[in-house]
Amino acid sequence: MILSYENLKEIASNPKQLRKIRINRKEKNMNRKLKILIVEDEVLISTWLEIQLEDEGYIVCGNFTTGEEAVEFVQDTIPDVVLMDIHLVGKIDGIETAKKITDKANIPIIYMTGYDEPEIKKLTQEFNSIAYLVKPIEFGTLYKYLNNYYNFYFKNRMI
Repeated sequence: MILSYENLKEIASNPKQLRKIRINRKEKNMNRKLKILIVEDEVLISTWLEIQLEDEGYIVCGNFTTGEEAVEFVQDTIPDVVLMDIHLVGKIDGIETAKKITDKANIPIIYMTGYDEPEIKKLTQEFNSIAYLVKPIEFGTLYKYLNNYYNFYFKNRMI
């Protein structure tokens, strides 16, 4: 079965199918070692993102629905990049979460949001934004930004 957002609900309702997809995915060559933190309040989207990213060889080091959880996680684990939704459950939104995370470490943020408003986009640029993607996200675009980050910044850091 091919994994897509359209059939994610069907797959999520069948844990054996999801387990089979995850096992097949782990057998692939994990050639990228970029650690990604996902902060997304919609569980189906965050699960789909995690599966897609791991299929492409990325390491999803955390997946949270609240900004508070993400900020606490970054106290102990520093990801290479954060995929951040603007609207989150909890007391702080994605912009405030990004501010708290970037205060802790210089981690680049890729914002994923349903808000296509210039004021919000401008706010995100204050906190280490490398991309602002409006939902629904085209995975080709997301992969382009991740690969560009990996190729130009992450490899230089390893030298």
